[in-house]
Amino acid sequence: MTGARLAIKVDADTWMGTREGLPRLRDIFEARGIKASFFLSLGPDNSGRAALRVFTRPGFMSKMIRTRAPGAYGWRTLFFGTLLPAPIIAQGQGAVVRGLIESGHEVGLHAWDHVTWHDRLWKMTPGRIRAELKRGLEAFSALTGQPPRSFAAPAWRINLPAAVTLEKAGLVYMSATRGRCPYRPSFLGHALNLLEIPTTLPTADEILGRNGLKPDHLSVFFLGRITRPGLHVLTVHAEMEGRSLAPAFERLLDRCLDQDVALVRLIDVAHEILARPEDIPAAEVIRAMLPGRPGRVSYQAP
Repeated sequence: MTGARLAIKVDADTWMGTREGLPRLRDIFEARGIKASFFLSLGPDNSGRAALRVFTRPGFMSKMIRTRAPGAYGWRTLFFGTLLPAPIIAQGQGAVVRGLIESGHEVGLHAWDHVTWHDRLWKMTPGRIRAELKRGLEAFSALTGQPPRSFAAPAWRINLPAAVTLEKAGLVYMSATRGRCPYRPSFLGHALNLLEIPTTLPTADEILGRNGLKPDHLSVFFLGRITRPGLHVLTVHAEMEGRSLAPAFERLLDRCLDQDVALVRLIDVAHEILARPEDIPAAEVIRAMLPGRPGRVSYQAP
């Protein structure tokens, strides 16, 4: 045994990713007996508005070209919310979500309006943040029949008003930052009693096209990091690993299984950690730049 554990966190950002990517990923996991953690965006798919990041985020255009985003996300997605009406992602997707739950996967909340959170969170008033989360929490309960136990922040962006709202909502944990290990987050010295399990590995869209790395190289790149002892959290996207990158993702999963890497759900990891609260470290949440990702993210401070 390698002593390595891998939690796969699937973010569904768009209508297309929810409709096409989630069922394909469910089938990929089912064929291998793997259970994963899925996080859903439920409100309007305003992906077309993300194109404005070309003017506000240095490096965004190069990322789009490097990752071949138009082909991965589909051309219709890139016009939703601008030239095309923004569809409500949750509408008509009940069967997809029920299929995930019935298959034993964890399902949590990702966002109400993914683009709004991604682009405007740090400019929102606390009241607007609470309203945004309230819509997402209510939509999740309406769709699944139960409140969410977990939350994954779009673009790994979180602040104190958002975290306090999630803490009051009674979540088991959130996965809202990038970092090294699970911890209790603090914002400008304000400590929260809410477990944070950060994403520890880079994402495919951060590394593709850099240093000549192609989809065929992904399994080698990730396996060298995943087989190290300890907990690793990999975020994948329904729009990429559930569509154009599915063959590369399947190769990675098969190699992980060959190397006896234990595949786990984040909710199970959270319960294990919370059973020993005295062992949970605390860390400040800061904002940092990551290679291959335009804009800052929330990050576990040293």
